[in-house]
Amino acid sequence: MPIEAKLDNGLSPAFFLPVIEALQHANSGRACPGMDDKAWIEGGVTRVLESVASGRDFLQRFVTEFATTWLRSTYFEGLKSDRRLELLREINSYVSRAVMEAALPDRLQSIPGLENYEVFAGGWTLARACHPRSS
Repeated sequence: MPIEAKLDNGLSPAFFLPVIEALQHANSGRACPGMDDKAWIEGGVTRVLESVASGRDFLQRFVTEFATTWLRSTYFEGLKSDRRLELLREINSYVSRAVMEAALPDRLQSIPGLENYEVFAGGWTLARACHPRSS
């Protein structure tokens, strides 16, 4: 069964919508003939959610179950790619920002004079939350 059909029947397509939107805004994305970025990321998320013993075990199941032509070398080389690491950073940043904006509205945006500033909470602690045990 092709990966698209499997993901449609398993994980809801809505699950990946924030990632797909982030991919459209990412500067590090590019067309890769061996394994496109979208499929690579969906595969990585699927790997985390599957119960597998190792990366090789995941890939063997993934190739069989999703009828994909991914090669072991292509997949694992993708994991070492600096470009794909940067792509994941961009996607994480985009999705995190979108989630935070939806979950935590900016309560300071209506205060005149703050529109050109970033406001951070600050402070310090007077005591540690825990103390090391003496031997």
